[in-house]
Parts: sequence; structure tokens; C-alpha cells
Amino acid sequence: MSSEYHWDYVDLRIREKLEGYGEGTFSLESRLTFSCYQHAVVLPYKKGCCEGGVIDREGVFVKNTTVHEELQDGLYPIDDDEVRWIDNDVIFIGDLYSVYGHAITDNLKKIWFLKTKEAQEVLAKGGELIYITFHGQELASFVFRLFELAGVDISKAHHITAPTRFRQVIVPDNSLVLDGHRRYFSEEFRQAIEVIKNNAGKKKYPTYDKVYFSRTAIHQRRDYGEKNVEKAFRRHGYYIIHPEQLPLEHQIQLAANCKEFVATMGSVSHTSIFCTESSRIILLLKSNYSNGYQTMINDFAHADVTLIDTNHSLPLEFPWSGPFYMSYTKHLAKFFSCRHCDIYFFDSQWYQYLWRYLQTEVVSKLRRLKYQLTRR
Repeated sequence: MSSEYHWDYVDLRIREKLEGYGEGTFSLESRLTFSCYQHAVVLPYKKGCCEGGVIDREGVFVKNTTVHEELQDGLYPIDDDEVRWIDNDVIFIGDLYSVYGHAITDNLKKIWFLKTKEAQEVLAKGGELIYITFHGQELASFVFRLFELAGVDISKAHHITAPTRFRQVIVPDNSLVLDGHRRYFSEEFRQAIEVIKNNAGKKKYPTYDKVYFSRTAIHQRRDYGEKNVEKAFRRHGYYIIHPEQLPLEHQIQLAANCKEFVATMGSVSHTSIFCTESSRIILLLKSNYSNGYQTMINDFAHADVTLIDTNHSLPLEFPWSGPFYMSYTKHLAKFFSCRHCDIYFFDSQWYQYLWRYLQTEVVSKLRRLKYQLTRR
């Protein structure tokens, strides 16, 4: 059963721009396997070079060993004298990322293999788990907890921070893959999410029928105006959630037990992967672009999906990076079946947003110019 989409609260021009959003199936039918690389080298992120990943003994980059599958070349020059040697077999579980949306998607895509007989045999003989991290960042505590809920203790895994050659590196296929502009999930990925949901439900927390997962407590310099949208949902009976203030298990239970789940489209809305088929997912557009992970998640949850245009964000070359300006728009008023005058230009945050937008545009143009000059 595919998700059903409702576009009544989105401008026609935006709907045309997002044409095809959510259509078709996002499940992956092919069988997952794994590859073994003798004397392969694991490269961590190196500033100014590239993301790193796994290279085989001939120096060929092993695809699907970075966060983003489209980045298929994580190779950078290394001095053989600087490469450490560890005489052991290891299982590479990924390029892990401490951003919540990626933590419940990309970070989980290789752990299916750990349940297999082959993996258990490797670990029983003293083999170890290894990983690198996106941009070399230390992992946040919620990443460790999410793996724990999935049945994997990565506190015992090794974070590779220097080029290291192993006797054998085992690289599992991804259970979440990118093909073109669409992401697909396998049955193994679904099973991992179900394990997390079941383990998160062991200790009971309060749940609510209508929840709004808000970003207003984060105070990032790229989100403006959401407070006004949040207040509107509160007035209409939605319970406001600031997820970073709650245990991970409580967040999962809130999504798994609600009838209506509301969030801005992006990392925070990815919690809806734990929603059920009876849930209604309401996605607030804070910019006029689609998030490829969320389309997959909508299909994964088989949910009823409503999109609402709640933004006056101006066009950017990379719209997903912000800044964003949200407002109580005419579309949101229509959703609530009430009248409201959207006088966002009286809001001080609109002018804070404009200043931030101009700064972003200048920096973007300077970076593009620098890149063009270095390419000559």
C-alpha cells in the first residue's frame, strides 16, 4: 500500500515543481550481499581532500562506503609509511553521521549484516566492527543509543581516525540505496526499524493523538518564524514536542502512537518513519523543495500525507541548507478552516531572515568564484 498525498494547501506552482513527489514504490527487491577485500585500507575524512571510505589493495575506491552514495571517490593520496597495519578481519559498518535524520537512515544501512551467520563467525573469531565518521566528527550520544536500540553496541566498535590497512575488510551492501534521485529501502532496513521501535516501547512514556515536532528550541541561525506556526498548531490542540529535550525512546513512542504527526520537512520529520499506517503525516514546507529521504519514509510508513506551504523563503542554490523563513500563511489558515491575514513583513524575524539570506548569498557567490579560479 503506497502513501496517499494531499496537495490542497500548496500553491499550484509549487505542486508543479514537486510533480512526481512520492509516486510509485520505494521498496528495494534485490537481495543484499557483502564483499570481502583483502589488505584493504580504510581512509577517514581528511580536510581539504575528501570524505574517505574503503580502498582495495589495488587502490580502487569501494563504492557505498561514504554517507552519500553519489560520492563514489573517497580516495586521497597517502604515504604507505603512514598507513597502520592491523592483522585482523573487520566489518565496515559505515561512514556515520551525527545528524538525526541521517542517524535513523544512513547510519543503519549496513547493520543488517551483523545478524547473518557470516558476520557472527567473523566476530566469534575475534573480528571487530569499524567505522569512520562524516567530516571526522565525534558521534553524538543519541547515535550510540539508536544503535543500542537496534541491537548493536557500537561503543565496542573502532572509530578509524588514521589510514589503516586490515587483513580483510568486509563491506556489506546498503539496505537503503540511492538510485537516480530516489531512495529505496530493503526488507532488512524495515526489520531494523521494527527492532528499534519494539525496543523503544519497553518503557512506557506519555503519548498524544496530535503531536507537532518543533525545531524552535534549537536556536540555529537558519530557522526563522516557526514560533508563529507552532503557536497556531498549539491553539488547535496539537501537543508541542521539542525532540532534543526528550529521551530517544519517548520520541519514537510519540510517533508510533499518534494519529497526526506534524513537522517541517527535513531531519525532524524523519521521526515519522516510526509512524503507523493509521497515522496522518503533515509536512510543513519551510522552503520549496522536496526531501528525498522523506519521500522514502512516507512510503515506508504507508501514511496519509498532507503537505502545507508555510514559508516565504527566497530561492537559494542549495535550498536544503537554508536559511528558512516560516509564517502563518494563507495555506495554513485554509488547513485550519479559519481566516488569517499573513502580515509577515511586520515580523522582526522576517528582517533577521533577510539579513541572514543576503549573507548566505554573498558567501555562496564567493565560494563559487574561488572554485572557478582554482579550476583555471
